[in-house]
Amino acid sequence: KKKSETQNEGFSIQKLPPLGPNEQYKIQYDVNIDPAKGAENYLVESYAIAQGGKREDKSSNQVHWTLTIDPDEEDIADSLIEDLSVFSTDENNLGNEGQARSDLGVIPINRENTYENTDFYKNSKDSLFGIAGGFHLVGLDTVDRKAHVHGNILANNFINGGNFGTGDLKEVSYLRNISGGATINAGPHSESILVVGKGTKIGTEDKGNAWSINGNKVERPNKQNSPDSLWQDNDAEFIDFSKVEQQSKDLVNKLAELENNAIEVDGSDMNKQEILVTEDSNYNVYNLQDSDFNFNNPIHIKGFNKDKASTLIINVDMSKMGNKETLSIPNSVANYTDGSKVSTGEVNEWSNANVVWNVYDSSKSDNIYTGTVENAGAVTGSILAPGASINLKHNLNGTVIGRKIIVTGETHRDDYVPPAKIDYELPETGGPGTRIIYGLGLTLFVGGVIYLAIDRTQSKDKE
Repeated sequence: KKKSETQNEGFSIQKLPPLGPNEQYKIQYDVNIDPAKGAENYLVESYAIAQGGKREDKSSNQVHWTLTIDPDEEDIADSLIEDLSVFSTDENNLGNEGQARSDLGVIPINRENTYENTDFYKNSKDSLFGIAGGFHLVGLDTVDRKAHVHGNILANNFINGGNFGTGDLKEVSYLRNISGGATINAGPHSESILVVGKGTKIGTEDKGNAWSINGNKVERPNKQNSPDSLWQDNDAEFIDFSKVEQQSKDLVNKLAELENNAIEVDGSDMNKQEILVTEDSNYNVYNLQDSDFNFNNPIHIKGFNKDKASTLIINVDMSKMGNKETLSIPNSVANYTDGSKVSTGEVNEWSNANVVWNVYDSSKSDNIYTGTVENAGAVTGSILAPGASINLKHNLNGTVIGRKIIVTGETHRDDYVPPAKIDYELPETGGPGTRIIYGLGLTLFVGGVIYLAIDRTQSKDKE
């Protein structure tokens, strides 16, 4: 319970001024407890306590903490007084890592368990897409699920039309607002987590054995089998959507600056159209031209090494396309050099062939395209269009980032796999035959790691 809710329940907090010039402020917390539960079954959650508050059990029904603060930090003392939550933490009110939770068994979000403090983020922080890289569908405004989604979802507003989630994979979905009358079914893995917004109404059904959200039963997470898997915004929001949006827009602009690199295109035979990755490069760039292909026919993407992650960035400037209102991505499946193809079905392991459709509009001051993107056939690749409405009409394997995402065809999670981190050692002085790189095509700072893509057309041999 927050401090304001506990003032009349034997809870008190006070700041004691220094007794002398060399003394310190003291913040005291006193909580009356239920003697039947015992003092050990109460948790005070506070930054102040975490930084070294001393606990003293004054009696069987009161717990007392004291924290000292230096005199020149009085403003900090005041803020710490406001930053306090008290929870009853008996065995029925703790998550599996000791998180306090509500009477309904829901784990509240505070600044300690936001997304960037979880293993979910640690496992995907090197993604090209930043925070969004840990999710299959990212609706900065809305995700409207009308067909099967084999992947996790990050959505400000989620229109629930049925089950979603990656089979046999522990993952997290964050649905800040939920509408729609379908049963909530957020994935089969028993340790997957569903996070909902603070305004979401959570209750129970089946005599308390199942959760409900906004009056609709929650099948998964299952309250009995996965009691620690429903979280809710409280003192903090799980993910800051404005940060995700800014990261996505910044990436659009960085990618849009790149020049063609290590690719060949062939649209001479509309029945055999292809984009060929010609070098084993971490990042390959193709600035698509409207006249290069017949968009009513498939585009085959070839040249990926099955054993090494690499990326093809397809930049699409909608201001230069014949149809500026809608980009219809044709059937385009990535192929490996051994003749195999990237799956367009359900997967739990991600492919090494990263294809990114970066859709932008250079006629806009911010380069952000606000029209419509759709897939006219099966696509293996991610779509980056944070200002667009994206209609997924056919199978898609990848990550999709848009303003609004409407799913009417089956989609599957297939995360971006970062290229290997390579250390390059160059001689201090170049001798005959030394390869000197003059042009730098791309520098990406992702997850604390700098990745380089080199425009090899600007290289030359030193004589």
